[in-house]
Amino acid sequence: MLEGISVPDLAIFFGVLLFSLSFHEFAHAWTALARGDPTARDLGRVTLNPIRHLDLAMSLLVPAIFYLGSGGRVLFGGGKPVPVDPSRLRRRFDMVLVSAAGPASNVFLVLVGLALFGILGRTIESGSTGWAILETWWQLNFWLALFNLLPIPPLDGSKILGFFLPGSLGRSFDRLQHGPAGFLLLLAFLAVDGTGKLLVPVMVWTSGWVDRYLHLVGAL
Repeated sequence: MLEGISVPDLAIFFGVLLFSLSFHEFAHAWTALARGDPTARDLGRVTLNPIRHLDLAMSLLVPAIFYLGSGGRVLFGGGKPVPVDPSRLRRRFDMVLVSAAGPASNVFLVLVGLALFGILGRTIESGSTGWAILETWWQLNFWLALFNLLPIPPLDGSKILGFFLPGSLGRSFDRLQHGPAGFLLLLAFLAVDGTGKLLVPVMVWTSGWVDRYLHLVGAL
């Protein structure tokens, strides 16, 4: 089960994960403040300090169980949800912006990681610690962006979808965000290997394009 996962691999994985989750939650909090809701700011969430954003179970224990249990192939976890008061936002659409800010922040980190790969890839050896950090950086953040965009409560993608659903359908879907039913749907998705069937092929396809990019810039 743990074959191929070394202590350095785990250190890199959890180091990148903790920063990426903190950046993700910071993006939600900052966007909510920028759109008029100071709730997260008043609770000290507009910060990159991981202590403010991380939940012991969801940010460490659950990811460890999934990561180690799958031999490094499956990741599931999250930070402490950022509280948002929709009534204090300037426009109803602002909730979409707040929800999208988290995955968008991970996409931003992907681009940063790939840019660093392009700059540093020719000076660091494949398989080295520096290489492993950059590879984990872009792959983990791409995975977090993909996963959080799934339209399953309570993920960010479900909040974005809920805004565009009409009338009673939208209200019913919104209720899933605030009860156990949404989380049970997410667990059911994981139980039937939804990530393996939907997200892993996207990761594989994207990795192929990243390899082409690294060859182009001379990093491979």
